[in-house]
This record gives sequence, structure tokens and C-alpha cells, in this order.
Amino acid sequence: MMLIPGPQQVPFFVGRENVVTQVLHELKDTNKQVHLLCGPGGIGKSQLAVRLFDALIETGQYSHAFWLNCQTTEQLQIEYMRIAEKIPDLHGVDKKDTKLAIQTIRERIETECCLLVFDDVAPDCIDVAEFLPRNKGHVILTSRNSKTTDWDLDVKCWLVDGLVDEDLMQLASKFGLLMPDPKDDDAKNCMEYLKTEFSGCPVILAQFF
Repeated sequence: MMLIPGPQQVPFFVGRENVVTQVLHELKDTNKQVHLLCGPGGIGKSQLAVRLFDALIETGQYSHAFWLNCQTTEQLQIEYMRIAEKIPDLHGVDKKDTKLAIQTIRERIETECCLLVFDDVAPDCIDVAEFLPRNKGHVILTSRNSKTTDWDLDVKCWLVDGLVDEDLMQLASKFGLLMPDPKDDDAKNCMEYLKTEFSGCPVILAQFF
């Protein structure tokens, strides 16, 4: 397998089990090729994508797996060119002609079953569709933009919300904090405070803890 690896799973990743199970089921049992994880910054979209990326690679169904960082359109183009460096018969792609290079790379990976993650796609990146293979494999995007109609894509959209009470308790325990019994009023008040003040965002909560 040709691989552009994603980031490491952070040690404080918790919860999201229902979402992970549902997305993996959809990828296995439906024809929906493109899946979008959307939500505000810090909510855990990228870490959820890491979890899915690693789990899907373990299935052995993909010939290639590529993780691409896409904060800007320019960065997306640069990252996409890295695919050509991984596949031998694409080494000769003329990177000076960006549009032609993108088309050549896309058409090449369409011939195999590939897994691609486009992480942190900029909300104003309206031309993301031209980078996506059309007939094989799977694509996972993460973005703050939930308006997939802007991208002219047939996408299954997953809204990533803040952590629920059980996940917040688990996150706190990872940092060695002793939380009150979940049945106690003190625990309920604590959970409500964390969700209200920090919107249940794991990245912000990790800094707080």
C-alpha cells in the first residue's frame, strides 16, 4: 500500500463510538462514496477522521491511503501533488501545469480503490470536487462548512457535536481528575458547566484540564 499517513491519535481522544460505528457501516454497506465530518473548530473532526482513517486501513480493502491537509486551496494543491510522488507511474507528472496535473492524478487513482482524507477543507474552497475520485474507493472530508451544495458533491454529511456527559467524564479521568458520581447533583452541575462554558469541545477542554 502507498501511504501518506495522517496525524497520531491524541491520547485524550474519547467517545464518538456511535459516530465511528455509523460511518464505518455507511462506508461498508452503501454506495455513498464521499463523507463529510462538519462542525466548529476544536470539536474533534480531525481526530475523528484519524480514528476512521486508521480503522479503514486495517480492513485491507484499499490499494492506497492518503491523508491531505487542506487549510487553503493552495495547500490542497500542494498536498495533492504529493500523491504523484507516491505512485511510480505518476512521477513524471508536470507539476507546473496545476490543472492538468490534478486531472492526471485523479484519473490515475480512479483506477484503484483508494482512501483519501481531505482534512480541514477551507469553507471557501469551492473547487474541492475536482480533486475527488469518482468511481472507486472512499473520501472523508472535514470542514467547518456544512453547505455541501457549495461544492456540487453528492455527500453524506455528519454533524460532529460536543462531547456528551459520559464522554466528558471519561476525558476528565484521562487527565487524572476525580469527578463526582454521575448521579449526584454536583456532577450534573459540573457537566453542565463544561458543556456551557466550553461547548463540549475536546481540544479546549484538554487545555482546561
